[in-house]
Parts: sequence; structure tokens; C-alpha cells
Amino acid sequence: MYFKFFAIPKAVYFYCILPALLIIIATLIFKIVYSRKKESYYYVFNTNYFLLLSGILVAALLIALLSGYSAATIYIIFINETFADYYILVMLLAILPFIPICLFIWLCFKINDNLEYKKTLDENLESEQKEIAE
Repeated sequence: MYFKFFAIPKAVYFYCILPALLIIIATLIFKIVYSRKKESYYYVFNTNYFLLLSGILVAALLIALLSGYSAATIYIIFINETFADYYILVMLLAILPFIPICLFIWLCFKINDNLEYKKTLDENLESEQKEIAE
């Protein structure tokens, strides 16, 4: 019975887990390569921007994966008429997709804060250049 509920299709590995691993590996490579440019003016902005974008992509993959898996598992439970036996599992599966949705929303707010930080950096750089020119 557990194999019906928790079987992972092979397409999930190809369409969700593999892209997530590729995003994580690309992020690690970026972090290692870009750490050599710590003296650059936009280092913090660029690092945060890339990390937030990769987090948003992974959260989007998790939203798709958990939503589909939860809906399919709940459907199987209702089709087999075993809701009375697994009502806690059904409630958990109904709540589970909201975790990456909340993460996605939080990361979107953080990327907005990072873009405002870039505006501050641009203004500071512009004022420093004016002072040097004078």
C-alpha cells in the first residue's frame, strides 16, 4: 500500500530533481569563481542577486513538485476510499505545498530589497564620482 502513495515517477527525477541539482551546482560554481572579486563595488549585490535567483528557481521547482505530488496522493487516497485511515496524511499533504510558496514569496521580497540596495549603491557611486570630479 505504501508503494502506491510514495512511489516517485522517473520523470520527477528528470524534470525536477536534475534541474534543481544543476541550479545548485551552478550556484556553487558561481560562488567559488566570483569570490575572487571581493574588492569589486557591486560584489554583495551581484552575489545576493544570483543566490536569490537560484533560490527562486529551486522554490518554483519545489512548488510544482509538491503540488503535483500532493494532489496525486490525495486523489489516490480518495479513490481507494482510505481517507479515514490517512486523514492526518491528507491534511499534511494539503499544507505541504504552502511551504515553498511562502519561501518563493519571501525570496521575491528579498530580491526587491536587493534591487533597492543597488539603487543606493548607484547613488553613492554617482556622488563619489562627482566629488572626485570636483
